[in-house]
Amino acid sequence: MKYYIYFHKDPRTNEVKYIGKGTGRRYKEMGKRKRSLKHLNWTKSLNKLNLYPICEIVEYFEKENDAYAKEKELIALYRDQGVDLKNHADGGQGGMSGSLNPNYGKKNLPMVQATRRSVVCITTGEKFESLTKAAEKYNLSIPHISDVCKLKRKHVGNFIFRYEGEESLIFYRKKRTIKNRHMPKHRKSIVLIELNIVFDKIMDAVRYCQKNGNPTDRCAIRRVAQGKYKSAGGYTWRFV
Repeated sequence: MKYYIYFHKDPRTNEVKYIGKGTGRRYKEMGKRKRSLKHLNWTKSLNKLNLYPICEIVEYFEKENDAYAKEKELIALYRDQGVDLKNHADGGQGGMSGSLNPNYGKKNLPMVQATRRSVVCITTGEKFESLTKAAEKYNLSIPHISDVCKLKRKHVGNFIFRYEGEESLIFYRKKRTIKNRHMPKHRKSIVLIELNIVFDKIMDAVRYCQKNGNPTDRCAIRRVAQGKYKSAGGYTWRFV
């Protein structure tokens, strides 16, 4: 028989926590993309204690419809008894796979309506039940209107939009700090060790050496100060 009903039980109490229908190795699958959020949180709490759900097949069926009917019946039965099941749905054909599912290819309209937010055009004062309606009215991009509502951009097509109830939110652009690679870095003073002379800049030290007949360049002086060279212009240098 191809189809079956299975239980996931709490290993501490042997209480049924999940009821499902499956084929093959479905009853043992515990991946993140395989289960509902409630089931995932439950298994995580067990894993922290080094425990794992007890996976048990309870009944086999020849037809998938019969398996779904039994799943729905058992979920309703256990919930009526007050059992805290980790099932997201009530079972039955709502979880049927592929084209066998009567909702195959259809949007989850209740979920779409629950997450849909009304939009207000601040510029004109018009109210729309969704981003799509606002985009159709002004021939604008839905993502751009969404970005304006989320304060990610100031306006779109000279129109300002806000989600209903958030009309008072004000767009604020953070000031960007411009990094200029030509801006002068913090200069270090440098000391001529032999004569104990301090120069504010390396170029002052270079001019001093040239004036006294010991020409050198700032790169050489800097490397001596960094400990890479022994001397430059006949002198020893260190940063202050």
